[in-house]
Amino acid sequence: MMYFFIAKLQGQIKAVVCVVCGILGYLMTLENSFFDFRLLPWSIEVAFAAIPFYALGNYLAEHFTHEKMVDTIRTNKLGSLLVFVVSFVGLVMGASFNGAISMGSNHLWG
Repeated sequence: MMYFFIAKLQGQIKAVVCVVCGILGYLMTLENSFFDFRLLPWSIEVAFAAIPFYALGNYLAEHFTHEKMVDTIRTNKLGSLLVFVVSFVGLVMGASFNGAISMGSNHLWG
């Protein structure tokens, strides 16, 4: 619901608001903060931390249609394979260093 209002903003302002929300969400997850944000209703601190991810997914969905991605994969098989391998290695390495994360319980950083 928060992103509904952010999406109505224009261009760079939307990007800045999303980054600020992400930073606020990160600061709210720190255990040494001045206020225990877990006391807020509806896990609002998790919602702030999730805004940049939601915005990125929304941006990608708007600018890269399924047909466009399939055409790119078909025309550039080596590049697509390279992107897949690098993403897979990054995912495996990130998971091994970071451990389990959970947006629901606000456990976002290893």
